[in-house]
Amino acid sequence: MQILFLLDSPSSLASIPIAILFFPFSMIFHLGLYEGSYVGAGITLAMSSLQWLAIGYHTDQWLGSKLWGQSILRRIRPLSAVLIILILLITAISVPMVNARSRRLTSPHAIF
Repeated sequence: MQILFLLDSPSSLASIPIAILFFPFSMIFHLGLYEGSYVGAGITLAMSSLQWLAIGYHTDQWLGSKLWGQSILRRIRPLSAVLIILILLITAISVPMVNARSRRLTSPHAIF
């Protein structure tokens, strides 16, 4: 989890200025903390997706420029749809499990 946190840090830092730009809109539309947290989560999700899209693009370009990388890409590209579906399934299964574990570890007096 610490490695994932470090890898996602650039997108988290990049989302701060964007969140600051959205702050006046939250005041205009009278968004409370609850609604504002969804806006913040959406900004973070978008920035993280863009970060990993850029990393994937540059990795693809770098591998494509190498002779040995081209053979790797030829093997990976047909399986990319399966790989994406597998990642989404693992995420969909693991997130509720981590959430349930976190709820068990929290104080019994906490309000959810």
